[in-house]
Amino acid sequence: WTSEMCRQEIFHSGMCLKCAYCGAVDFYRWGDLGWTDQRCRRCRSTLAIDPSHAKCWAPLFTLDPMVIAALRGGALEELALMTVLEARHARTTLASGTIWSGVLEGEVETDVAGTVDGLLVIGEAKSNSKIDQTQVDDLAALGKKVQARQLVFATGRPTWNEAKQSMFLALETPSNGFGVELISDVIEQARGIVNA
Repeated sequence: WTSEMCRQEIFHSGMCLKCAYCGAVDFYRWGDLGWTDQRCRRCRSTLAIDPSHAKCWAPLFTLDPMVIAALRGGALEELALMTVLEARHARTTLASGTIWSGVLEGEVETDVAGTVDGLLVIGEAKSNSKIDQTQVDDLAALGKKVQARQLVFATGRPTWNEAKQSMFLALETPSNGFGVELISDVIEQARGIVNA
């Protein structure tokens, strides 16, 4: 599991080293460590890579800075939706937080966009049920314009309320050309996938 997270660049593996000159402690990824002429990021002094200069002489893992920023920005549901969609098929490529400009008038933001088994999917993930008709209409217009095959609306709550379900499912028309999927408890579903 850890190797897969590193391959996807969600985790980075490396080591924490302490500079003998300025005392700065920093995480260095394995790929960034040149075993000769390694420099401290703070003072640029030569950095020794040995047990006496390591905060912990063992491999460590850190979250990618983009993942940390997403979590701090309240994007837990978006990350959970990506996990759920990626688990469905080996041929999955997804991006988080995509701004679509030049496709429609103005800009449209999608929480998740990409391909699952070669089909374009656009996803919106919420921690609550706060999504208005204008946002839904913008996502539908985008889906139609880019010929998405599926719009996915996910929530961290146990269920979408009936009014929201009706609003989403009304988008599924032959003229739009895409299906609509509703996902509830997206965080719990993602936990189940990660812990499997």
